[in-house]
Amino acid sequence: MALEDHRHGLKKLEEESILGFGLEPEYWHGRVAEVEELREIVRENAVEVSDEDSDAR
Repeated sequence: MALEDHRHGLKKLEEESILGFGLEPEYWHGRVAEVEELREIVRENAVEVSDEDSDAR
């Protein structure tokens, strides 16, 4: 949930940058992509751990 909140905040900064505030939109888009990649890694690891727990039973 924290990563989703962080991603949402970065998307908001990206939207604001399109209006001329802060850094370039490409910078924020890259940060959003990094957080999304991290979310995917966490999800994959959670599935693997869950599968390992199921196998141990």
